Amino acid sequence: DVRPDGVERIGQQLGPWRIIAVIGQGGMGTVYRVERVDAQYRQTAALKCVRAEASTPALVEAFHNERSVLASLSHPDIVPLLDGGVDAEGQLWFVMQEIDGEAIDRWCDRLSLPTRERVTLFVRACDAIIYAHQRGILHQDIKPSNLLVTPDGRTQLLDFGLSTQILGAPDGRRARLAISSGYTAPEVLRGEPPGFGVDVY
Repeated sequence: DVRPDGVERIGQQLGPWRIIAVIGQGGMGTVYRVERVDAQYRQTAALKCVRAEASTPALVEAFHNERSVLASLSHPDIVPLLDGGVDAEGQLWFVMQEIDGEAIDRWCDRLSLPTRERVTLFVRACDAIIYAHQRGILHQDIKPSNLLVTPDGRTQLLDFGLSTQILGAPDGRRARLAISSGYTAPEVLRGEPPGFGVDVY
């Protein structure tokens, strides 16, 4: 359920985007529905920003990393980055395409999909994850709520908030900020350095 936190931002404008509603809350920040107001074209999207009361150097670094990762990815099954900036208080924000979708497990169960169709969706999701892996990006938070299915049956991978660039980084990883209970690989729980097997798990 969406907590009332963040409603004070409704009506604010960040870049060409006006905040019109709270979509959800997470450990790293708040996600808002926004509309474009610069008269260039009509568009609604999802804007994510760090909650000021939860802001720490590690969280800001992770948020900046998520924005950079999204900017480097271009795949039809990965939610794209549209815009980004810094607000008047120095808090980072970025705008993504808003996805009208349902978690992949709920989608499959609601439609009582047969095994073959479930596997087809699973393979589409795997294609998006492989694309990220080929670019050295480890998602680290693969779970049903981060794999949405759109009304036309397309999978969409989102929320790279725990992602890390394991190729080309000085130590190959960042400190982990959180885990998703039930979806975190055993090696992560043991404190071992993450590898691509974390997403495979």
